[in-house]
Amino acid sequence: MEETLAIRDGVNNGTIERSPRVCLSGPMFQSRGGHPCYTVFMSDPEVEQDACAVIDDDTQIEPIIRQSKEQGVDFTKIFYAHLNKMDYPNPVPRISKQKLKEIIDVSHQYGLSVTVHVDCPAEMLDAVQCGADCIEHMIGAGELENKISDELIDLTDEECGTLFRSLFAYVIEGKGPSLSPMCMMAFRHIRRYID
Repeated sequence: MEETLAIRDGVNNGTIERSPRVCLSGPMFQSRGGHPCYTVFMSDPEVEQDACAVIDDDTQIEPIIRQSKEQGVDFTKIFYAHLNKMDYPNPVPRISKQKLKEIIDVSHQYGLSVTVHVDCPAEMLDAVQCGADCIEHMIGAGELENKISDELIDLTDEECGTLFRSLFAYVIEGKGPSLSPMCMMAFRHIRRYID
C-alpha cells in the first residue's frame, strides 16, 4: 500500500510527470472464496494479504475502514459479484447485502466514497439501495440476467451519481461471450447518456 500511495502522491504533487491522475482504494472488500482474490488472482496469498479484505458475516468492518482512512485512500471498493470469471458459469460466494450496506455506511462515516463492482442488474439494484456512490460494470460477461430497465438506470442516476458502463464498451468491441442479445439494450442506454 505504501508504494502505491507514494505513486499517487507523486502524481498529485507533480514529482511524477506524465501520468494520469491516480485514485486509490483501500483493500478490495470481497467474500471468502469470491471474486477477485479467488478467481483472477487464483488465491494468491500475497494478493489476499496486501490487496483484499476478505470478509465473513462476522467480520468487523470499522477497523478496516478506519485503517484505510488513516492510510489516506481515496475511496472504498467492494466486490458484490457472483460470477466466477475463471470458471463460467459456476458462481462464487458473494458478501451478504447486510454486509454490503455496513461497508458502505461505515465508509461514508469516514468520508470515503464507495464503488461497488456488480455482475447483474439485481446486484446493481442492491448496491444502489445500500447507498453506493459508484457502480462498476453492471453486467458481467456470461451473466444470463441481463435486462437493465430504464427505471434501474434512472434510479442509479438519481441515487448513485456515477456509473461505469464497461459492459457497453465490451459489447461494442464485440469481445463478450454470448453478449449479442444485449447489444440493442446496451446501445439504447449508451444513447441516453450521450444525448
